[in-house]
Amino acid sequence: MRKNINKVNSAKSSSLIKIFVGGFFFACTISVIIDYINGPEGLEDIIIGFVLLLGIGWIVLSGFRQSKLVSNTIKYCNIALNYEKQGKVSINTLANLTKNSEENVIKNFETILNKGYILGTYIDYSTREIVFSENSSKEVYSEYEKVVCSNCGGVNKVQKGKSTECEYCGSIINN
Repeated sequence: MRKNINKVNSAKSSSLIKIFVGGFFFACTISVIIDYINGPEGLEDIIIGFVLLLGIGWIVLSGFRQSKLVSNTIKYCNIALNYEKQGKVSINTLANLTKNSEENVIKNFETILNKGYILGTYIDYSTREIVFSENSSKEVYSEYEKVVCSNCGGVNKVQKGKSTECEYCGSIINN
């Protein structure tokens, strides 16, 4: 399991920007809504304020979710270091170590893999394990190529010279 440091750092920065900028505009919008409620403005101005508030709230929430995902990525990579020699770790073990349900671990891991935060890893659903296709827990700066799956024809982003699981059908793709 290798952490894609470029993607993780980018996501961390993006989440902080969303939280701080969104938080600033959230506070400004609340102030404007309070002014509208106390002033002679019409109902449509107040409704517009609440719609803006919902949009900005969504941005802030998105920033917190992204921050949590980055935190989980770092946590999973640190745990993987202890299982590097085995080349895999059970989902049950990850769930116990992170105090999460197995379903939550799978959901988080699927999102992390889809976003490209972790490379050289896939979920083996039949054995309920996270498998490191390369026994390496190093951080990488990756370059990707588009590779067409020979099984289903799906186009996947695969790191040069690496293998991964097809995101559409689960077949192993070699690049």
